[in-house]
This record gives sequence, structure tokens and C-alpha cells, in this order.
Amino acid sequence: MSIIIIIVFLPLTVLAHGLEPELEADPGRLPGELAYIFEKPAEWLSVNIFTLSTKKKQAKKLAYASERVAEIGALLFVPEMKEKYLNQALGRYQYYLESAEDMAEKIVFIDGNEIAVADRFEEETRLQEKYLRELKEGAPVEKIPSVALEALSIARGQNEKIFRFMVEKYQANEADIRKHSTILSKHITLVREALLTVQGKEKIKQVSDLLDEAENHRKAGLNLRAYEIIKQAKDIIY
Repeated sequence: MSIIIIIVFLPLTVLAHGLEPELEADPGRLPGELAYIFEKPAEWLSVNIFTLSTKKKQAKKLAYASERVAEIGALLFVPEMKEKYLNQALGRYQYYLESAEDMAEKIVFIDGNEIAVADRFEEETRLQEKYLRELKEGAPVEKIPSVALEALSIARGQNEKIFRFMVEKYQANEADIRKHSTILSKHITLVREALLTVQGKEKIKQVSDLLDEAENHRKAGLNLRAYEIIKQAKDIIY
């Protein structure tokens, strides 16, 4: 049996730039390390056996999702990395993130005072999106389509799901509207950062016009519509 030996000195922020905060996560064990084969069962035990609180289980799954994002980032820069390891990391990322989102909704549904759980999920998936978008720009071209783009799509999809949940069910007053409006401002900033790397005057103008439209809806308190317009802008440049 062949063993892959990998030495990676790749801090998660190596690709990062811009004004927004960065995703903070460690990729954990990588293929070739002895402990790699024990990581998955260890995570299962940590969540399902050694953690009793549902809220803490959700937080652990969200943290593991970010670790898988970091793992994808590390593996993409390893020469001759076997595709199966990238696919495994991607699959675990999707599992943990979707599970964490589902748990977040249930926690908040049972106790609306726990809305901070949803807030935290939205923030973390937004930072995952930022990292994956920057990873897409810097990773080896031949590896991008099957991994980075799919992971980016997963992050965006789960972020949209939790944001809609928050706005549709827990936007009850002006304070909630302002909170969600602030989140939208951060999404607009993400797109403006990405726009700096875009070529083509027509595309830049198209995205800029959409962001201006989203900003107008945001200021009017139409948060869901603003999110949808920002999504259109992202679709153009991501």
C-alpha cells in the first residue's frame, strides 16, 4: 500500500486579502499523516458521544465544516494530490455544513432567544465564501472546476438558506431590519472586493449597477430583495 507524504506550510490566510475578516480554521490532519485515518471517527465520537448540548453539537459541526474548507485549500496546492482526497474533503464539508444549518434552524425555532446561533452560521458561511472565492482565484487552474467552485456553491447556498430563515421568520422590528441590513453591507463589500479582479468594462458596469440597486433596496429595508440582487452580481463574477 502506497503512502502519500505531504508537508504543507499553508496558513489559511495566505490567500486572503481585502477589508473583511478572514476565516480562521486549521485543516486538521492531511493524507499521509498517521492520524488522518482516525480523524473522521474521532469527529463522530466528539459530536455524538462526548457532546450533550445540541447547541454545542451544532457549533462543532460548523467548526468542522470550516476545517474542511481549510483542508480543501491545503490539498489544492499539493502537487499530484489524488482527486479522491479532495472529493472526500468536499463531501465532509457539505455534510457538516448542511447538518449545522439544519440544527441552527431547529435550535432557533425551539427558542427564538437563540437567534445568535443563526447569526453565527451566517457569518461563518460568509467567511467561507470569501475564502473559497479567493482560493478559486489562486488555486491551480486544472483543479478549480471540480472542487473550489462546488465548495463555493455549497457555502453560498447554505448562507442564503439561513439568511432567508432569519429575515422571513425573525425580522420583527427595526433592530432586526438594521441587523440584517448590516449583514447585506458585508456581502456587498465581498462583491466589491471580488470586482477588483474582474476584467471587462461591461461586466464591471453590470455588477456595479446591480450593487447600487442592492444598496438602494437595503437602505429601504427590503433585505430579501437586496440579497437576491447581490446574488445576481455574484453569479456574474464568481
